[in-house]
Amino acid sequence: MIGVFVLYAFLRLPVRVSASIGIASCAAAIAFAPTSGDGSPTLRTIVYAIAANALGVFISQLIEKRERELFLQRRMAESARQAANERQAIAEEADRQKTRLIAAVSHDLRQPMTAAFAYLDVLRARLSRDDLGGARAPAEKVQSALAMLGSTLDHLLTAARYDSGTEALDIKVVELRPLLNDLYEAYVPEAEKRGIELRVRLPRQIPLLRTDAKSIHRVLGNLISNAIKFTDRRDDGGGVLVAARFRGDRCRIDVFDTGIGISPESAAEIWKPYVQLNNVERDRERGLGLGLFLVQRIVEQLPEHSIEMESRPGRGSRFTITVPATRLDPPSHRPPPEPPPSTVLDLSPLVGASVLVLEDDRDTRLSLVELLDEWRIDVTAAATITELLARHADSERLVDAIICDYRLAAGTNGIDAIDGLRRRLGYAPHAVLITGEPDIAPLRARAGVDTTVLHKPFAPEALARPLLRAVRAARAREEG
Repeated sequence: MIGVFVLYAFLRLPVRVSASIGIASCAAAIAFAPTSGDGSPTLRTIVYAIAANALGVFISQLIEKRERELFLQRRMAESARQAANERQAIAEEADRQKTRLIAAVSHDLRQPMTAAFAYLDVLRARLSRDDLGGARAPAEKVQSALAMLGSTLDHLLTAARYDSGTEALDIKVVELRPLLNDLYEAYVPEAEKRGIELRVRLPRQIPLLRTDAKSIHRVLGNLISNAIKFTDRRDDGGGVLVAARFRGDRCRIDVFDTGIGISPESAAEIWKPYVQLNNVERDRERGLGLGLFLVQRIVEQLPEHSIEMESRPGRGSRFTITVPATRLDPPSHRPPPEPPPSTVLDLSPLVGASVLVLEDDRDTRLSLVELLDEWRIDVTAAATITELLARHADSERLVDAIICDYRLAAGTNGIDAIDGLRRRLGYAPHAVLITGEPDIAPLRARAGVDTTVLHKPFAPEALARPLLRAVRAARAREEG
């Protein structure tokens, strides 16, 4: 019986194997056990054998169950440790990337600022000598440096919004043809300047994409811009081709170029921020290395969208965006396309307009006043609502528009300030809300249709457009 207990409790064999050995051993033991008077094994031996096997099977099952639980716990602990190590590695890599990104951003924000300060000093010196002709070049350089600074900030903030999921997406049907026409008009001057050809090829059936119009415009714009920047003029022709084709319920939009190409070992690097494989001299005319980083962030957020890249060094590259789409047969008679609108704004309607500016930052307020004065607008500006209304009290003019910052002193926000100004005025002129908030979609929803939200930094033309609409609407109301 002791051997049976050792078998079940210490050998750690499977229950079935232990039971088979135990039962066979007990049967043999009973067969050779002392017999009773009639020649049969004693009843006590049989009872001991049955009890020993039953208890042994029970103990073996408990041991097997416990070892199975311990095995599973060890596996879970090992999996958890492996997952923790992977998360730690990811976190460490993310921290290293963040450090590199911050260093690169710091460098590329300081560079245009340094250039702008230098050119401003040259500009001031030439203006002090009344050298107006010589002042033109440094003024243009300052504008270019600030445009580069604004472009960098816009790329970073846009990528951050898509990465965090705070960018508002409006998935709807978007016709591809006018979208590509707009991009063609925007980038063909740059292609012609580099001496290369930009072409667009569409299928006979009209592609109707199911996407976010603003996002797909950004994606294709970045791809076309990159293709042009890294394609040089060649004697055998070449250039950049944007072509669309259907694959089932998907539309594949290819951006081909005959540029320098990308080696296979560098294919994964191009999607990282501030990586430019063929721009070691950091020529800013070839960008900052944020375009493809932004493209990937956007595509990852768009449902059922994907991006692929194929390239051959020295031959060119192809970037392919796949988008959910349907097809529409073209009409038998298509009206002639409308000529593209003029890009030069006519600011003459702004002359003499009355505009209130509410901005608590002194430098920003003064810069806005200077700009509006240059447009010959009658400006009243202040840091608080009370001061602004006091300065406007003596004016008998109706206000045509309000320009207001979102974050004001004492915790006041621009939306409430605009509502307060409209109540005090007794009418509701159109307003322009300027903000540096990372996500402006909620502000647009709260501000309403009579308020235009501008994201800092913005070009003067971006401010001029809503002011022109406001002035025209105000004149229409006066005439009505």
